[in-house]
Amino acid sequence: MDPNDFCCCGTVHVKAGVQIISTFTLLGGIILILGSPGAQDYAPLTLSVGIIYIALASLAIHGVRKGKPGCLVPYMIKQVINIVTCVVILIICLVPTLAAEYFIDMIQKAAASANPEMKADLDGFTLGFRKPDAPFLLHLIAILPTACASIFLFLEVYIFILFGKCHRHLKAYTEANEAYIKLIERDGQLQQA
Repeated sequence: MDPNDFCCCGTVHVKAGVQIISTFTLLGGIILILGSPGAQDYAPLTLSVGIIYIALASLAIHGVRKGKPGCLVPYMIKQVINIVTCVVILIICLVPTLAAEYFIDMIQKAAASANPEMKADLDGFTLGFRKPDAPFLLHLIAILPTACASIFLFLEVYIFILFGKCHRHLKAYTEANEAYIKLIERDGQLQQA
């Protein structure tokens, strides 16, 4: 077996990896559908996302079992959309992380200009924290969503790579089978002649 046919972890074949991820997606879609009546404001959206997840996961599982690489393409498109979404969220999370001190000064100046008597109180404190601690705490608060977005981005890219490897494997396997069938047919025609 080709080493490229293994999952990125190196222990599971790409077909098994895609089936595992697709099964989790299928379960997630079922949970979304079952939970949609409870989410009254978002019920139509939750229901439609659940149906899409079930359809994509079922198509991917069918494609792996029947050796049809084209069935993986819709799931890969979903992964590209997820990756772009994660990148946008990561950028949105990075802005406050990188500019926490600027926001502290901006809040401090706005509060002081709104109420001049507070200026004396704001000189030593920022948002209820001592001035030296405030930037650290704001950085810490801003880093948590950034770390979560980074983890989700890593997982989305990992899944996309896994599906891409499986797509290449199935495509090569299908092409090899077609070439073998043509070779057998040609040999059969040669023997008859």
